Amino acid sequence: TLESTLSVSGNATIGGPNQANSRSYVKGQDDSVVTIFKSDSHDNIMAITGSGEVTIGGIYLDAYFNVSGADNRKLIAATGTSRGKVFSVSSSGETFISGNIQLQSVEPTIHFSGSTGTHLAQIGTNDSDNLVIQNNTQNRHIVFKVNDGGVVREGLRLDGAVPEVVVN
Repeated sequence: TLESTLSVSGNATIGGPNQANSRSYVKGQDDSVVTIFKSDSHDNIMAITGSGEVTIGGIYLDAYFNVSGADNRKLIAATGTSRGKVFSVSSSGETFISGNIQLQSVEPTIHFSGSTGTHLAQIGTNDSDNLVIQNNTQNRHIVFKVNDGGVVREGLRLDGAVPEVVVN
């Protein structure tokens, strides 16, 4: 217990020999919370476990990097020096990306799922390098819409119930 200011001019080592030769070295057991940073207004700002998990905004451990916060906040944001916000994730799950998304895989695909995890549709490529737009919901359609003089209208419909294409 220290009720005054602690100043260290050399290295600070807690929990074992300073194997990293760093200015501050803290070693803890796996799966235990090794370091917690707090403030007067926030109970947990950041915590680090002995197994390498980092949590920001509260004690929520589900991956190596965890962020939690209020329902109306941005949880993660990235910005470029001259570009402004380029990436953010809100607590409601909305993701904003300014720029391009590059998917690299043998068959890169974006999967769309409902709130229950049901696989609804996908857009991707197949092993013949064809673009594939696939609706996995039985007897439903793939609909292309266009803005016609300020009114969004259906331009093309591929009907899943019958083998036909409707062009408006």
